[in-house]
Amino acid sequence: MLPRTKHLAKITVLTSAMLIFLGNTRTLKCGEQQMQKSSQPTSALKLIISTNKEKYSTHDPVVLNVSITNEGDSRTYIDRRMYWGYGGGLMLEIADKDGKQIPSKMRDDAIMPPPLRNDPVPLVPLDEGHFYGITRILAVNDIFHAPGKYAIRVTYKSWLQPEDLSPVLRKLSVVWAEHSRVESEPVWIEIHP
Repeated sequence: MLPRTKHLAKITVLTSAMLIFLGNTRTLKCGEQQMQKSSQPTSALKLIISTNKEKYSTHDPVVLNVSITNEGDSRTYIDRRMYWGYGGGLMLEIADKDGKQIPSKMRDDAIMPPPLRNDPVPLVPLDEGHFYGITRILAVNDIFHAPGKYAIRVTYKSWLQPEDLSPVLRKLSVVWAEHSRVESEPVWIEIHP
C-alpha cells in the first residue's frame, strides 16, 4: 500500500469511529432526556408476591417472596436497600377473609437511613422484564391469630431523595420518595389447626 493510501485509510477509520461515537453520544443524551421526562417510573413497576404453598398448619413457616418487576420498555432504577416497615420501604398487610386488618405481634418499623456517600452501587437497574426482590419468613404463630383464610399484601415505597445520590445518578430514571407507592395484588393462604 502506498504511504498516502495508508494515511487516507487511517483517516477514514478514525472518521468512522468518531461518527459512531458521536451517534452513540446523541443516543445516550436522547435516552437521558426521555428518562428525565418520565415523571412516574413506578407506573411501569409491578410488585409480585408469592408464598411457598397455600395451606399451612400453625407450626409451618410462611415463605413470602416479594419482587419488583419492570413491565415497561425502558430501564428504571430502584434503591438497592429493602427493609420491612413503613420507613424501610416494604409494608406488610394481612387481613382476614372479611377484610379486617390483622395486627402483628412484632412491629415492622425499620427506618431507612440515606445511602452511604461512598456506596458504589446504591441503585439496582431494572431493565424490561427484570426483577429485584427479597424473601421473608413469617412465623404463623406470631402473625395469624386463629385458623382461617388470610390475604397477604405488600406495598413498596421508595424513601430515596435526589440529594442522597451523586449528580450523575440523579439524571437516571430513579424511583424517588416523591413517586407513588407500588402495591401487590393479595395472595390468599389458609391456616389450619
